[in-house]
Amino acid sequence: MTSLEDGQARRLRRELLTAGGAAVVGLVTAEARAAERNAPESPREARSVLEFGAVGNGVADDTAAFNAALAALAATGGELVLPAGKFLITSTVVVNKRITLRGAGDSEAMAADGATTLVKAASLKGPAFRLISPCSVLRGFTLQGRAGNGGDGIVIEGTRCAVENVAVYGMGQDGIRVGTPGGTNANLWSLINIRAKNNGRDGLVLSDKRSTKPGLADANGGTLLNADLQYNNRHGCFIENAQLNTFVGMVCQNNKARGLSVDSGGRYNTFVGGDWEGNGAEQVCFEAGSSGNTVCGGTSTGTFKNEGSNVILGLVQATATGTVLGYGLQPGNMECAQPKVLDWYEEGAFQPTLADAAGAGRANYAARWGRFTRIGNRVHFSLRLAPSGQASSGNLVIGGLPFQASASAEAIPVEIIASRLKYPGQLAAVVNPGATTITVLSHGSGVDAAPVAMSADCDIRINGSYEV
Repeated sequence: MTSLEDGQARRLRRELLTAGGAAVVGLVTAEARAAERNAPESPREARSVLEFGAVGNGVADDTAAFNAALAALAATGGELVLPAGKFLITSTVVVNKRITLRGAGDSEAMAADGATTLVKAASLKGPAFRLISPCSVLRGFTLQGRAGNGGDGIVIEGTRCAVENVAVYGMGQDGIRVGTPGGTNANLWSLINIRAKNNGRDGLVLSDKRSTKPGLADANGGTLLNADLQYNNRHGCFIENAQLNTFVGMVCQNNKARGLSVDSGGRYNTFVGGDWEGNGAEQVCFEAGSSGNTVCGGTSTGTFKNEGSNVILGLVQATATGTVLGYGLQPGNMECAQPKVLDWYEEGAFQPTLADAAGAGRANYAARWGRFTRIGNRVHFSLRLAPSGQASSGNLVIGGLPFQASASAEAIPVEIIASRLKYPGQLAAVVNPGATTITVLSHGSGVDAAPVAMSADCDIRINGSYEV
């Protein structure tokens, strides 16, 4: 019994020690995990390009220094600092790590103090930068191309890449390109506060047509916030094959061809607050096959061409100020392949007035207002006109309608209610064809309708609609 009891006691002691040890180990592990979670993140490694031999005088070739610096930074991420100066690049810099290249700021002037300028050599015929790695970032510098250079400025090929506070001038082809003809995953791109001017082709291009799957876009789901795209040799912005992107605050002016050109592969993109003026061809053009794109507000002082199934909301044009809803735009400033769709929506106020030759401009008014809604080529309106103590005579004609009635239509009857107005028979009113006036008439059994004479004090209310 004693030996058995001793054996049981020894086993019990071992079990207790084992359990206790596991508990202690578990406690230590839990505390370590909590400490790991609460510990501050290690700062990303930051190195200056000057550490790797860059000179920054615009004369010495700094390409090797850039490549050495990028190679030295960890693959998991880091920051390459580009101080103020001018750094000459003679071959394409490939960013193949999750790295941020941060300059001291961009500037309109290439030699501005305190700014970082990267100079693309005339001998460089390819892009200056290729962003291949996901989440790589370019920030805060000017990229200036010397005469004779070829290719693009910045090409985004990786997903979730960003370009911020960067200006690109004088590239042989496009300033900034998202996607490549060979097909890459450049989705979820981000462009913030960019300028692309005086480039040999387009300021900004979104295009990713895979050779194995033509038409498959991989430059999707991106965001542009504030872009200045001017004086480029073709379009300000060219969307060849991209979907579901959002553009806010795009200025496309003084480009040789179009301000904004959307090809058949451009679908379901949204443009908010654009300014397209002074371009050599159409200010904006949606090509046949484009669909689902939406323009919400903006200014376009020339032709706005829409050959696809796209929606335009609230576009203001200098020659025909107003609000536009639908697939087309205002007559005289638009070309639309679908003339039967809704092409105008506008609401507003107007001031009716006495319009006959004797009374025009001579009356005082106790009340005068007018409101209208135009939908397509139909104008719905209501007005009140109460002349007070007018001294004129003649027929009662009311002018000031917001749009001229169609000249091809017959006189259009509208509803009228009047008080303190003398007339025989029944009262009627018609909108005059080819004019912005309403004639008030009276008619009776066996008597032709005749104009109603002016009254010194009357109160008239008219509701109706007419075709323009």
